[in-house]
Amino acid sequence: MGYFIYDLIDMYIHGEAPNSKEYFVHHSLVITAFTIILLTGKLFGFAMIGLLVEVQTIFLHLRTMIRLAGCSKRGTVAYNALINANMVCMFLFRHIPVTYLLYVMLVQDYKTPFILRTMLTGGLGFLTYHNTHLTASMIKADGFFGYEMQTLDEDSVDPLGSVKVKKDK
Repeated sequence: MGYFIYDLIDMYIHGEAPNSKEYFVHHSLVITAFTIILLTGKLFGFAMIGLLVEVQTIFLHLRTMIRLAGCSKRGTVAYNALINANMVCMFLFRHIPVTYLLYVMLVQDYKTPFILRTMLTGGLGFLTYHNTHLTASMIKADGFFGYEMQTLDEDSVDPLGSVKVKKDK
């Protein structure tokens, strides 16, 4: 939970919070869900499967750092391996676990209290949207399926769009 709290504070301090609504909702939902799980002592397995999502974050941040450093030449073996590993991990550690947890909450679970199950299902629904949006953005940015690889700078390297506050002229 420390990472999510730190990232929320960092977004606020650097003025990115107004343009980072999707991240704000995502981090808030994770903090809320894990707090409830820790306080009730229930659904630890759910939490462990949910943490698989964060494995992919390693590849996502590595991809961002390499792009910021200007080392993202399409066609190099190392960078191609990274963006392909990132996409594979996106499905293995984000889409599959979240889909499984959503299935369990909607179809198999009957022991979890209704209000908690409703909150977790809503959070997983948002996470499904967030993961799909992130995947589609990376497909375009990294030049998959015929898209041209985008040149990104510090202000536009985020796969979900710039979080920099735009000033009116």
